[in-house]
Amino acid sequence: MQRRLLICILLVNVILISTSAFMLVDVIEKKEKAKEIATINECSMFLFSTLEALAFERGRTNVVLTSKTPLSEANRIFITERRRQVDTFLSDGINRLASLNPEEAENLKKQYNQLKQLRSNADVQASLNLADRDISFRTTWFNESTLIIFHIKQVIEEMEKPTSELGFFDFYHHFQLDCVEFRLFSGSSASTLTSVVNQGKKLSPSEYENFIEYRSKADYIWSGIEKSVFDINRAELTEKKDRVYNDYYKTYRPFQNEVLQKAMNGSATSSDAARLADLSVKAFDSIFELIREVNRETARSVDALESRAEEQLERAMLQFFLAVGFALFTLVYFRVRLFAPLERIIGALKSIVDGRPVIPLEEELKRKDEIGLLTQGVKMLYTSLKETQELKAQNEKLATQDCLTGLYNRQMLEQEVVKLIAHAERYEESLAMILFDLDHFKKVNDTWGHPIGDEVLIQTAQTVKKVIRSADHFFRIGGEEFLVLMPHTNIIEAESAAEKIRMDMDTARHPVAGQVTASLGVSEKKAEEDFLSWYKRTDEMLYRAKKLGRNRVVCYIPKLAPVASMNVEWRDEWNSGEATIDSQHKALVNLASEYFYYALQPAPDRKMIISLMVNLVGEIVKHFESEEQILEEIGYPDVKEHERIHKTLLAKAAKLQEDYVAEKISSFAFGSFFIDDIITNHMTHDDQEFFYYTQKRAE
Repeated sequence: MQRRLLICILLVNVILISTSAFMLVDVIEKKEKAKEIATINECSMFLFSTLEALAFERGRTNVVLTSKTPLSEANRIFITERRRQVDTFLSDGINRLASLNPEEAENLKKQYNQLKQLRSNADVQASLNLADRDISFRTTWFNESTLIIFHIKQVIEEMEKPTSELGFFDFYHHFQLDCVEFRLFSGSSASTLTSVVNQGKKLSPSEYENFIEYRSKADYIWSGIEKSVFDINRAELTEKKDRVYNDYYKTYRPFQNEVLQKAMNGSATSSDAARLADLSVKAFDSIFELIREVNRETARSVDALESRAEEQLERAMLQFFLAVGFALFTLVYFRVRLFAPLERIIGALKSIVDGRPVIPLEEELKRKDEIGLLTQGVKMLYTSLKETQELKAQNEKLATQDCLTGLYNRQMLEQEVVKLIAHAERYEESLAMILFDLDHFKKVNDTWGHPIGDEVLIQTAQTVKKVIRSADHFFRIGGEEFLVLMPHTNIIEAESAAEKIRMDMDTARHPVAGQVTASLGVSEKKAEEDFLSWYKRTDEMLYRAKKLGRNRVVCYIPKLAPVASMNVEWRDEWNSGEATIDSQHKALVNLASEYFYYALQPAPDRKMIISLMVNLVGEIVKHFESEEQILEEIGYPDVKEHERIHKTLLAKAAKLQEDYVAEKISSFAFGSFFIDDIITNHMTHDDQEFFYYTQKRAE
């Protein structure tokens, strides 16, 4: 026993020291990671500043190249200053990028040299009168400078990938990139209109189409920016966002719309172009002020990350040395205070067992370690523990309910699944399984303690209960692992339910632990398939969801023959009486049918799906804008509430589209959103509220 106890103490000390050493190494790696993130953030800040200056240079140079006269002094000063900023920021950004990705830094340097050559050609063209210029060079300038801008944006995106596990950094970077895209598309629409006005010509259909496309994309991105600012919930960001809205949407856009009407009939003047340019500078400056504010917020977060890493390193080193000291102390202490007396006690016990005289234990008697009491106490304790363990094992075997969450437990699963499978096979009904567990749940327990972890498990059970049906069977089968059996449910319906579970988990917040997401695997039981095979197949989907980055649904879709189509039929009761709204509704329904045709194929083309998704969302945006304008005209009293509903739907559509691009969801999830939210809930419910007004107007 002494030997085993000594081995146990040694093992505990080894584990303690090893754990401390592992934590020390881990903290050192985190500190290095924090330094890398700081470098990435610093580099990205210079590149974002480069994008700001380059976007202005691109736009003003494009305007100058379409002007009837050579380069003015005011424009020369403006372009020169922006070029100086581009040169400074890009040079600093390339220097920092070289320590992170030398190859990419070299590529960016080559593009920078191409930009310099492009500038020289632009200067030559700008010095000439319009009639003497190369007409095609303006397109060359705009396209090539845009490619450079998007290349810099891609570099920022690539730099961000190693930091994806840091939620705040990943979120802020995507937010900044959204702001850049908003600036580029809004700037492209502004440049298109200004260049036409500068030339004193009428806006062509193709130019009008490009203008509307750029502006629609900017508006779509803006809805996502507003949601991100709302999620961040910081007064400084909200203030900067409101300034963009005021400068761009309330000041610049109304005047842009006026000039657009003039340009369509060729009556716009050079003074209109000058005022457009002046207003655009303030509006687009405010966009980059929003980006700079996020930069400052990111810098604060990175500084805090570095500080925490430094503090954790100090604590880890202290813990390591304490562990070594504790190990030495325990070995000495247990040898003097326990092992030596224990050897004498063991000798006395052996003597009792062998019937020999007991050796004197005077010192042990002073410590009240009498052989008789110790032996009797050990025997009573052993008997009591054994009875307790047997009773506990019996109770656990009989129990069917998880005492923490109130859900069915694994024992109940073994009973219920037999009945459900038998019923499904007997009546040839579909039966689906959703298997999920919580992402990084160990971190919740390690950070906040097991009581908070228990609260998260209870919250998870409550969240999922709100999503699933009363006929579904919900089990907790492990620490943070859950299983849902769904009778009368095919794979598409189960995937839709799983996606709703994932989204509700994604948006739920525990007051202490915050966001805790889930990874889900989904499958439908095959004919004559046993439970273990079915469970293993579903568990593989769960494992794949984790491998793909967590917080996503992975569904087992068997290879089937191509699906012909899934048509969404128009119904007469959906007619509002307003021709424009009804024609747009029908167009959306037709687009939905086209989307489902490709989405329901066994191996859908992701590029095609994304293209259809973008097109569908774009048409929804256009329809919402048109519908809101019509409702304003007819005096619909609840138009503001209807606009709020539109904004909410667009935000959800943007999130689903983003999740599909990130491979977090399948194409079915977006299709389910369109059927459930756009058609079923909105077109056939919310829109019904204004039918009285549109039909009355039609009469």
